[in-house]
Amino acid sequence: MNQLTTKTNQTLTSIEVAEMVEKEHKNVLADIRKYSEELGVLKIQPSDFFVPSTYINSQNKEQPCFEVTKKGCEFIANKLTGIKGTEFTAKYINRFHDMESKLNTPLSLEQIMRIQLSMVDDVAERVDKLENNMTIDYGQQKVLERLVSASVIK
Repeated sequence: MNQLTTKTNQTLTSIEVAEMVEKEHKNVLADIRKYSEELGVLKIQPSDFFVPSTYINSQNKEQPCFEVTKKGCEFIANKLTGIKGTEFTAKYINRFHDMESKLNTPLSLEQIMRIQLSMVDDVAERVDKLENNMTIDYGQQKVLERLVSASVIK
């Protein structure tokens, strides 16, 4: 009765894929870009397989990555051969099965409340940033100065 089942897109990051296939992330990015370009030429939607995204690295810089869908993992697995292909296929299948089982597990009332509290905290943080960083342009400033200098009582 007091349970919620979450539904989200199931993806792995290109960083996770790079770890699974034991390649440098930059090389996985290059492969995915090449696959996306080829899919585009074939008039097949690349975003069904690979969704451009970003992450924050250890130097606090935004870096490119991809969200790799289950179809994308299958695509990559078909490009790999030998033991590496077998290993990646087994790993991504296990990861997606884990994600599916977690998504199909109902959340308890406590978990729902924690999620809601986290969302409230996020909104409060965003409002605080807006309030503390909001600026006005020159025209708005002049209007406010005129209003302040105008007499309150006539």
